[in-house]
Amino acid sequence: MTYSRIANPHALPAKTTLGIPVPRDVPSGNEVKPFLRFKHSNSNAYCLSKCKKPELVVLVKFFKKVEERTWKQIYDTAGTGLGKTGLGYELVETAQLPALPDGLSKDVQVFKLKADDKFRVYAFRDEDNACNLLFFDPRKKILA
Repeated sequence: MTYSRIANPHALPAKTTLGIPVPRDVPSGNEVKPFLRFKHSNSNAYCLSKCKKPELVVLVKFFKKVEERTWKQIYDTAGTGLGKTGLGYELVETAQLPALPDGLSKDVQVFKLKADDKFRVYAFRDEDNACNLLFFDPRKKILA
């Protein structure tokens, strides 16, 4: 099965006055809580099996945070600034990423979330409200 982007879930380049991309024209169902899908996460250099025990502890806490929030609450964490905390939702151009897993369209809308100060998780939203996890980056190397 080939995954493609949802009907324009985050039209780029909508930005705040600070130049931060923000979601707009997001699909209905933003009051729904995502569920995590790992289908595409084990076929690359940034896979879960490469994480060390302390990083796995961070990830478990992160997974709980994601599952406790609605998509709207996740989107609302976009941006930076003084006192900004949370998941730090940010859209990412696929050209900046390592090769996407086989069967995944280059048009998929990838975003990153903060698991902690250094750890980033890259994913995309699917039509069934799944948060499809792609890359686990404990040392912020992907976009370095």
